[in-house]
Amino acid sequence: MRTRFVKGAPLAGALLFLCAGHAAGQTVITWAGGTGSWSDMAQWSPMTVPNNAGPNTFDAVIGGSGTFMITLDINPTIENFTFDNTGNAGLMSDNAAPRTLTVNQNFAASNGVTINGGSGANKSNLTVNGITDLGSGNYQGFATFQANGIINYNPTTTVCEIDDSDVVHNDGHANIMGTQDIVLGNNTTLTNMASCTMTISNDQQIRWNNSGTRSTLTNNGMLIRDTGAATASISGVTFANTGTVETRTGTLSVDQLVTTGSTLSGGTYRIMGGSFNASTANGNMITTNAATVEFGAGSGTFTAFNSVTTNAPAGTLRVSGGRTYTTGGSLQNDGLVDVQASSTLAIPSGSTLTNVSGSTLTGGTFMVAGTLQAQNLSGISTIASTVMLNGTGSQIVNLANTDALTNVATIASGGELGVLNGRNFTTASDLTLGTTGMLRVGTGSNFTVNGTITNFASGTITDGQLSVAGRLQFNDADINTVAANLTLNDAGAQIVDQNNQDAFRNLNTVTAAGSLSISDGRNLSTSGALANAGALNVGAAGSAATTLSVSGALNQTAGSTTLANGTISATGGFNLMGGTLNGNGSINGNIVSNGVISPGASPGLLAVTGNLQQMQDSALNIQIGGLNRGIAQNGYDALDISGALTFDNAAAGSLNVSLIDGFAPAYGQSFEIITFASRDGLFASLNGLQINSALHFEVVYSATDITLVVVPAPGVLGVGALAGLAALRRRR
Repeated sequence: MRTRFVKGAPLAGALLFLCAGHAAGQTVITWAGGTGSWSDMAQWSPMTVPNNAGPNTFDAVIGGSGTFMITLDINPTIENFTFDNTGNAGLMSDNAAPRTLTVNQNFAASNGVTINGGSGANKSNLTVNGITDLGSGNYQGFATFQANGIINYNPTTTVCEIDDSDVVHNDGHANIMGTQDIVLGNNTTLTNMASCTMTISNDQQIRWNNSGTRSTLTNNGMLIRDTGAATASISGVTFANTGTVETRTGTLSVDQLVTTGSTLSGGTYRIMGGSFNASTANGNMITTNAATVEFGAGSGTFTAFNSVTTNAPAGTLRVSGGRTYTTGGSLQNDGLVDVQASSTLAIPSGSTLTNVSGSTLTGGTFMVAGTLQAQNLSGISTIASTVMLNGTGSQIVNLANTDALTNVATIASGGELGVLNGRNFTTASDLTLGTTGMLRVGTGSNFTVNGTITNFASGTITDGQLSVAGRLQFNDADINTVAANLTLNDAGAQIVDQNNQDAFRNLNTVTAAGSLSISDGRNLSTSGALANAGALNVGAAGSAATTLSVSGALNQTAGSTTLANGTISATGGFNLMGGTLNGNGSINGNIVSNGVISPGASPGLLAVTGNLQQMQDSALNIQIGGLNRGIAQNGYDALDISGALTFDNAAAGSLNVSLIDGFAPAYGQSFEIITFASRDGLFASLNGLQINSALHFEVVYSATDITLVVVPAPGVLGVGALAGLAALRRRR
């Protein structure tokens, strides 16, 4: 058993525990006093240098009084380190490359100590992997002080002062406790890393001592203000935040907040039950937000944020936890405004949401599950931003709570309107989609066009994007030609006319300008043949089995058909006369290919229930990234044909082989790329068979498969390799 300090236990108790029984091989060594070198056993009692070696481990204690310096002339590793000297003791490196003392378990320094790690080129490093307890005292001159576990700052009699040192909280927790301040002196940095949570519990200060170079506190992890009801402050210390600051109770005050000019950039600020009072290091008011700022449950304030007028593209303004947050004035949103359920973001009377230009809503993204309110939010007819109404309680209203979106008639190019999670929407009249405008209808939601979608005429829908997991209804919906981007991504997804008839009942064409995607169990059946020159996508997303059933032939002249663990069943077969067939999944029906077949999704398996006929201009692309057949992880592409593989005029098409993911095949390895019930013919062209100057792929044909075998390249064949290759070729 190894010694461990109990968090928060008095040092005397820790020392008693330290001096009690230890596991065999672990020894407590005490500095005898005076200046000397760590490696001098005469300085230690008993006379043994504390430095772990094999089963022998050590605890080191620096006690006594007076002023002395211990020179680190080695890089020792010990288990526990106790500093109980009542004078001024130091650890100084002996050369220009700082020495490092590593403490595997715990380090404790009692109230009143002064620990000097050196200066200039003689600074030392201290690394603690367990619990670090720092009480009142002075800690100075450490090139790096790495706290890899819990670190407790617990000054109770006088301040805890850190000077001319770089302190790093790497993992676990950093706890600011006690009753006295933490003072950061000249040329001192304190860094809270991404994996560490730093909690300020009491109403005390982390402050600069106004000497030399201003100290810096950088938060890359989580900094929490908790427990105390009054004000804790970071005073005079440059404070840079790229992590998360969360105020739960009381107030956290910062007077040297790092900003980019007048922009709050990077990091997250969560204002909950506590407040965050900040002024900037450069003296500028914050007018632009490029960070993530959340006003959550509670009544905490962020006073410096009241002057923000712009939410930048990188910025997020979030209101959550049933909170109502009122801005300090007008607001332009070019980033993300996220108003969560039962919460309200209000722009006060006399101010506006400047995204509103006439009857058009422009700018960034508005995710609204609660209420977004401003006096000029009324009569919006054109959406040129992204608006997501998420849930039944979502609303965008003016100060009289009148719905701002009842007159929406246009979703402009680049704009998006979505209704999600049971939020229904009915337009007052027709709806027009811009070239890249998107209408999104989520699961459980209904979007009713009180008229038609003007992009739809004579059976053809053009331009715009429709993504439907719920129900979309518009008049005379009878789509036979898709020249827009349509996605059906839920088993219950519907596009219907005013009589609830399926809009795809007469579907027969996807043009070069169109795409049709079905996934998440949303099966689709046609009443006849289907022509594709655009993009046809079947499967993926949530991965529920998805099938496209074609009552006739699937005829592709250009574009792509992509399977993502989906299935296409075509009673009249798949005539691949152009474009590509990609992905993982199944084709039920015969394929005649004069296009490109690329199994897998780098890599994967394509299965054909039927026959495959390769025509003269056809191609089969095979990627090899490992030895596993038909799977993406360390695998290679494969094509399985239940019926016959035939080649036009006995030899047709090309086989194109490529290596991916840095894979280097070895001599003798084989890759079964195609299986079939029977074969007639072979590939007319073979490409990519050369692996390197010494190896290449040999294409081996058999009655039921085609295999790539790694053999020596021509010109480097040995006698044994020639015999083996001859045997392989006899299988052709």
